[in-house]
Amino acid sequence: MSNERPEFPPIESSPPRRTWPWAVAGAALVVALLWVARRAPAAADARPAALTTAAAIGETKPAIATEAAKATAPAAKASPAAKAPESPNVLGGAVAAAKNVAMVARAELDRELGRTKAAQAQVAGSIVGRVTDESGAVLPGVTVTATSPALQVAQVIDVTTAQGEYRLTPLPIGTYEVIFALTGFQ
Repeated sequence: MSNERPEFPPIESSPPRRTWPWAVAGAALVVALLWVARRAPAAADARPAALTTAAAIGETKPAIATEAAKATAPAAKASPAAKAPESPNVLGGAVAAAKNVAMVARAELDRELGRTKAAQAQVAGSIVGRVTDESGAVLPGVTVTATSPALQVAQVIDVTTAQGEYRLTPLPIGTYEVIFALTGFQ
């Protein structure tokens, strides 16, 4: 045992971290932001609108019906500058935005998982070729042996055809060592 300092100290020797002040500060920040957001809408008529929509939670959405009525009314077309009052429900807007972000993130995750599954589905390959001598003449009867840690058996063997062709298939994806042997050749 050397007197050197270990590269990574054990977990037991690390000092405890005080995280509770950060949690309290975060909670205070959220409360302050909500308080400011509730104070921000200065329009007096915006609050009764929020109360009427809160009372109609169990009913059908009246906003859709009023939008359809505005689209058909000629008076609404004449005043394009008139804008619906903004809702003081900041927390609901933030939740809706977070829901949209989560939905997009889920779609991206599903797309990446689909790509990964498609790549993993390609689990079989092959080694195909033709054996020739130095002059380019084909060599029939050559024993072709492939070994790899990816194989479930020790080796896969094939013998070349009269045209000198061989095919080792199906093989799991991996790195292979291929040995060619023919009596009388080195």
